[in-house]
Amino acid sequence: MASIEQRKLVKLGKSTLVVSLPAEWIKRKKLKAGDTLTLYIGENEIIIAPSGETTSSKLTVKLRVKSAENNIVYRTIVSAYINGATEISVEVEDVSLLKEAIKQAKEATSRLIGLEIVDQSLDRIVLQTFTDIRSHDVPSLVNRSLKFLISMIKHLGENQIDIKFLEDIENEIDKLSRLGMRMLITNPDLSKQQSIHLSKLFTSLENASDSVIPLARVIEGKSRLVMDVLNSLVEILEFVREMKLGQTSLKDINDRIELIEHIEASIVEREIDETLKYRILHVVNHVKNLLLSLYDANASILIYTKEELVF
Repeated sequence: MASIEQRKLVKLGKSTLVVSLPAEWIKRKKLKAGDTLTLYIGENEIIIAPSGETTSSKLTVKLRVKSAENNIVYRTIVSAYINGATEISVEVEDVSLLKEAIKQAKEATSRLIGLEIVDQSLDRIVLQTFTDIRSHDVPSLVNRSLKFLISMIKHLGENQIDIKFLEDIENEIDKLSRLGMRMLITNPDLSKQQSIHLSKLFTSLENASDSVIPLARVIEGKSRLVMDVLNSLVEILEFVREMKLGQTSLKDINDRIELIEHIEASIVEREIDETLKYRILHVVNHVKNLLLSLYDANASILIYTKEELVF
């Protein structure tokens, strides 16, 4: 299981900064002075691995399809992708199922980053993933998802709402969320606590974006009735974009949770269309769940790295 440590940078010479590596890890990897390490550099983190060693193993998944009804092929491909599959073989027991299986496989490739169909025969489709998760990092995926979600909510305040535009953005958030879940499952260096909290975070982002579409269908021409709510949601999400896990005050996050609960209460008291009220409350609730996930993730890091939590 991964552990969290803090180590100081040491100045070596005039401009070089170095950090020591844990002796137990060096011993376990059978490393010695002069060996080469590979650095995977993300926006807010660096993953160090012995050269030639990958951070995830190859996983081949075989699907034997007896029925292609109700999008079961699509959903199973998505699940295999999230769970780290590098190759997915879809075999149909009856050639009459092939057309529908291909349709659902193509749908999966349009909704998953780096997944492509690489081979096809009369009874078989092969998909492979070409995205190296080491070239991504969780904070940047979260940040990109938040940017998309903010743009969706801002669009709700415009005079004319483009549902197709919102659906396209929602699909992008889904793709980032599924890639993020894949990273969490296949990354052995994350603790169980980190994986759980970050998984909840991605789920909250996906649910929040999903809830915007139904709201968009009923808000056109009525946005002025809830414009203050939309503006508050944007401000809260901008705060989330700026925060850094393990470095943000729990009080600051808690203050936003209290604010959004106040917003919920105010919406309930408003004399507005009940469908609009229900839909806007749905979005607000998912943003609150996002904040609660961030609070738990932040508290988890602080609990394992600080001697005391200061409010």
